Amino acid sequence: MLTQVGSFTHPRKGNVPLGAAIFLCIVGLLVVGNAARVADKLRTEIRTWPRVQAHVDSAAVVSVEIGTRRATYDGRYWLTYAYNGRKHAHRVNDGASSDWASVAHAVDAARQRGTVTLLVNPNDAIDVTMNPGYTFDRFVWPAVLAAPGLLLLTLGVALGVASRGANRNNMSAVHPNRTSTGNAVFAASVGVLCIGIATAVMVHAVHQRIRWAPVQARIDSVDVVHLYATRKVSKYSPRLWVAYEQGGHTYHRPVLTASESIDQFSAQQEGGLAWHAGPTRVFVNPSDPYQATLDPTSSGKLLLPVMFLLVGLGCLALARYRWMARRRAAG
Repeated sequence: MLTQVGSFTHPRKGNVPLGAAIFLCIVGLLVVGNAARVADKLRTEIRTWPRVQAHVDSAAVVSVEIGTRRATYDGRYWLTYAYNGRKHAHRVNDGASSDWASVAHAVDAARQRGTVTLLVNPNDAIDVTMNPGYTFDRFVWPAVLAAPGLLLLTLGVALGVASRGANRNNMSAVHPNRTSTGNAVFAASVGVLCIGIATAVMVHAVHQRIRWAPVQARIDSVDVVHLYATRKVSKYSPRLWVAYEQGGHTYHRPVLTASESIDQFSAQQEGGLAWHAGPTRVFVNPSDPYQATLDPTSSGKLLLPVMFLLVGLGCLALARYRWMARRRAAG
């Protein structure tokens, strides 16, 4: 016969979170296992697919769409290579990235070399891939696949630990000061972490503002990109395709404005205003002219670090409250 005595929790109530914890762990393991399968497939390609040198006929940085996100870029290569005595011409993409400068550097390096190394499927000569080797770019997709699985595993383990909290609750009733101290330490740790992230982002932005060179840039064209979408709202931002001179060379690249809008038409209007306003100012990295931004310390760029800062301060305030409560309870 199961009864509840005092503050002791009914045993049946602990079975529900424990079952959910097991379910989350199983799903997480399945997701991680699928990511491991994809990674093993890539590893097999590296070990077994033959390598060939391909001539770079031309290469360019193109804007691509990944899901609903359009502020991403890809290196696109038109290649000629020979395999098994036959000549093939093929277009190959190098993998999308939100960092335009890194993609542009890779494209320029391939143009200068004139050749790239390809992995060729021995069963299909037009099935090729770039970046042969154990590179970060090659294995980033399995890592992305594994991330939600690891999150589910973490939640499952956390829920499993929480499902065994009856004894801890009883211990808390006997030792309230110990629980208050643990809560205070945890809140303070989260607060320090959030403040550290916010500080690092702000210091980086200020460094760009001070050290990067402001130059006049011509606006060649304007479009609107879809930044991200949630269940209830989508975010859009104008994108300016600018041209500027640095070190005797002219560079062409896209830059995003700091503003975000839930209305695509409003973003188009703002982009039109920037277009009609004429030349604009961009901040360029002197050591890497491919890197440029409109304003690294604008309010839009600092919104995320400010949010981290507020969360961090709130956690520190909570930690202080918990610590003072413990001292008052101790008398």
